[in-house]
This record gives sequence, structure tokens and C-alpha cells, in this order.
Amino acid sequence: MRPLFLILFLPLALQAETIELGSIETEQTIAARKRHREKLNPASDGWDTEAFSNAAQAKLNELGELLCSPELLTAGSLDGIVAPDAVTQTLFPTSKFKEVYTRDSLKVRRLDPDASLISSRKIPDAFNALAENFENPRFKFKLYKVEPIDESQTRTRQFLALSDEQRELNATWSIVWENKSHRIKSISLLECEVVERGDAGTIMVDATGSMIEARADLTNHLGHGINHWQGRVEKSLSMHYFGHNGLAVGDVNGDGLDDLYLCQSAAVPNKLFLQQADGTTREVAADAGVDLLNASRGCLLIDLDNDGDQDLALTTPYATLVYANDGTGKFSLVQNISFASGGYSLTSADYDNDGDLDLYVCVYYQKPGDASALAYPIPYHDANNGGQNILLRNDGMKFSDATKEAGMMTENYRFSFAASWEDVDTDGDIDVYVANDYGRNNLYRNQLTESGKATFTSDAAAPGIEDTSFGMSVCWGDANGDGFIDLYTGNMFSGAGNRIAFQDQFQQHAPKEIKAKLQRTARGNSLFLNNRDATFTDVTMTAGARQGRWAWGSVFADLNNDGLEDLVVGNGFVTGKKDDDL
Repeated sequence: MRPLFLILFLPLALQAETIELGSIETEQTIAARKRHREKLNPASDGWDTEAFSNAAQAKLNELGELLCSPELLTAGSLDGIVAPDAVTQTLFPTSKFKEVYTRDSLKVRRLDPDASLISSRKIPDAFNALAENFENPRFKFKLYKVEPIDESQTRTRQFLALSDEQRELNATWSIVWENKSHRIKSISLLECEVVERGDAGTIMVDATGSMIEARADLTNHLGHGINHWQGRVEKSLSMHYFGHNGLAVGDVNGDGLDDLYLCQSAAVPNKLFLQQADGTTREVAADAGVDLLNASRGCLLIDLDNDGDQDLALTTPYATLVYANDGTGKFSLVQNISFASGGYSLTSADYDNDGDLDLYVCVYYQKPGDASALAYPIPYHDANNGGQNILLRNDGMKFSDATKEAGMMTENYRFSFAASWEDVDTDGDIDVYVANDYGRNNLYRNQLTESGKATFTSDAAAPGIEDTSFGMSVCWGDANGDGFIDLYTGNMFSGAGNRIAFQDQFQQHAPKEIKAKLQRTARGNSLFLNNRDATFTDVTMTAGARQGRWAWGSVFADLNNDGLEDLVVGNGFVTGKKDDDL
């Protein structure tokens, strides 16, 4: 059996080999592509459940196309998808919905978990009743569980997202299929949520074009994706096709308006957009002295020297750079911290309570050059062979490495993507939580003495927030309004991982605890509620916080000013041009 790593990432390997071989089709490239496709064929190595999943997903995609074109949704068009005697529950049970949220711009209704739904409707009627609620919709079926019932039937579980300009449905269906024909025999509605836009309009509007006044910056630079720049920038300059380029918001010139700093890939200049009174922006990175051509990832606009203006700190493959602001938005480099190289993200806090902000650098790879390839975690589910994160102590705008003396070397090689500071145990000093790819996250609990000496202890398991998954982001917020801080982590939801890792033949010889950890990695995002005693309870599955797709960033924010903390999750991944790629 191929390891889970290959299940999730083999399509990317296929894309990488195609890039290396070039665009000219040769016998070698054709043969290589054929070998890779054979590796991706589950029927070739006995994975019948995955072969069935592929066939069922194809039928679901056909069904989705019909739901988006209801004029084509007839008994005849469903012949190859639905068995003649198939039945279903109501798929849009309006009378069984409970209203859970209402504001001027938004209404959310959910299927009452105690509702009784009878499986008696003919499937064509149910599909038409569902489709009539949408106008020119988009759809996405994601099949994430396969359970053979007997020789003639198989049950699958899948998410359905169906949306138009006014309404979005997110549902979970349980489907029983005929094995031979791959036709649907029955559908049960497990979960259903409907989100409707109110009369007040949208909550968020894309204002990129109106805010970036210099259209050349938008069309000639920001309007191009990573593929455009990869064809124009030398590979040796560390341009990574995953991106990982951050941004920071702050008032750099003291006019009371927030400005925007954008990190860019190698050989592409970073951008600084000054906000104008009319809401547009003006790009001034070159004049401000911060139009770096280095590959830049994490960045912060914060006051590092306590002079009242926003300074700039950012990471590159070869150093962490600190720039001082003169108060007018002009920056000068004050420290090139070469021992803090390869940083992916930055976060700041006054960990030693001495009155100035310190920096924590998350370092993903051991060496900067490693970023040109996928990580090779060892072991895959609990890797500790990544880069070394670095705690930088601020002594009057002069930063030194305090990682070892602060006790933060424990479990400090964990492919870290992000970190966030919070006083988790409310003892007056600030702790830091680190989101790690390929395994356990860390909570470094601060034990600050009266003399100002900070010593950290790695302690995420005791409070119940270790979270073993593909950690990519972390944020703190009061999710349930009880006045206590809660934790949300952005991970990776994998349909393939959820299907395969729960099959009996997966990792047959691995101990149960190892198999459970591998299964956990594909679950998705996590929400932990504070028990008001510095311990936490995982409420992910009951709170609806799991499915953030392939999540990268997450943040708590009250988007509609109703006093409640909302969650914003950025997600997505590299998609190649090949049909058999992601």
C-alpha cells in the first residue's frame, strides 16, 4: 500500500516531473506520464473501494451538471445515474429547517437534527424540487467515505455545495449504490444548511480593482499568477510554486488610514499601498525603501522601537529583515538577522514583559534550498525533521536569538507554518501556540519569573489542544461568547485521506494508535472551546467547524458588527493544467 503522503500528493509529483521534462513530447515523457497514471489507478493494486469512489464521483459530477440545468433533469437523463426503483428523502426540506441566525444581510437555516425524514420520494421529483430553489447555480460534490455493504451494494458519504447569487446549500448525503452499474439506489440527508443573502446585500465585496488606483500594478503584476512568474524568473532565486507570500496591514505614514504591504516571490518587487482619503491606494514601495526583490514570506507592521510608528519586519529564505520607520513612511534597514533564515511566518509579543515587542519566526524547512521540493516528513504523522523556529528577543531594536535560553528547543523541528500568542492560562504572561504540518502542534507555556526571565515548556497535550493534523494556521477568539478565549486551527481536509485511511487494508501492520493518528491528519480544521480552567474541549464536529477545505489561513473577526466572532478561512491549492492533476 502506498503511504498516505503519496495518496495526497502524487498528482503534484506528476506535475513536477512534467515541468522538469519540459513541454516537448518525447517517447520518454509519454512513457513517464503513462507510468504515473498507472500509479494513480487504484484498480491496479487491489483498492476496489477507490476504484468504486472514482466511478461514483463521475456519476455525481453528471448529476451536478443536471442540477445546474434543471431543464435537462428528466427521468431519461437520470437513467445512467439512478436505479429505476430508487428512493430518497426530501433533499430541500423547508419545513424541517430551523433558523439559527438572522441579520439584515444574512439568514442561516439548518436541518433540525431531531427531524424525521421519510424515504419515500422518487428521486427525479426530489432532484427537481431541490434544483428549483436555485438560478444558474454552481455545484461541488466531494465524496469522502466508502463503505461496502455486501457484494451488490456500497454506501458512500459526500458533501454537496450548491449555490447561486442569493443562496448556498451545504449538505451531507449518504448514498447507497448498485455495485455493478454504479447507479444510485437511495439517498439519505444527514446534514443540511441553507445560507441566504438578505435585502441589505452582500457582507463582503471584492474591491481590489477600485482600491488599487495604479492599474498597472494590478494588470501587469498582481494580476499574474505563479505560473506566469515561474516562466520568467530563475529557479535558483528560490521562487516556490506554492507561493506562501504574506501581507501586513498598518498605518505606515501616521495619517490615520491603514496601509497594505504585500510580500512577493523572488525577483518580483514587494508592494506598499498607501490608502488615500477616497479609499483608493497609491503604490510607494520604491520611495519608501521596501521594494525588496528577495523572496518574501511573513511580514509584520508593528512598533518595534516604541517611537509610535509602524516598523516593518519580514522573512526571506536567507534572513529576517527589520526596517525602522522614520514616522513618515520611509524605512531603513536596521538589522539583517542572517541566523533567522528561511522563515515562513512572523508573529510578535512581549514575551518577557520588558516593554518592547519580540519576534517569533516559524521556519518550515531545515535549509532554504529545501523549499524547491515537497517536504519529506519523518515520520509522516509526527514529523520532527523540519526547520528550527527562532525566538528573537528585542533589546532596543537589536534582536538576538533567545530560543535556547527560553527553553523553546523542545520539539522545535516540526515543519511549522504559523504561530499565535495568547495568555492561555491567564497567569499574566503570554504563551505561544505553533501550528505544525505533518503532526502535532505545540503550545509553549510561558513561566515568567518576577525578575523577567521567561522559560517555556512544551505542553499542548495537557490542556487538550495538541491537534495532530496538517497544521497551517492558528487563531484565538471567543467563539461562544462566554468571555474565555478559544482556539481554532486551520488544517487540511482530504476526501481521499478520509476514504482510504479508514479502510481495513490501510496500514495493516501499523499499531492502532499510529493508524488513528494517520486518520486524524485528514479530518480538517479544529475548534477547541475553553473550559474556563485553561483546558479545552474539541467541539469541531458539533460546531460545524471541520470543513475548511484545504485551509491555509484562519482568523476570528466580527465581520458584520453583531458582537459575535466569525471565522474567515483562506483555502485552496496548486491546480495544474493536466486533467489527471489536482
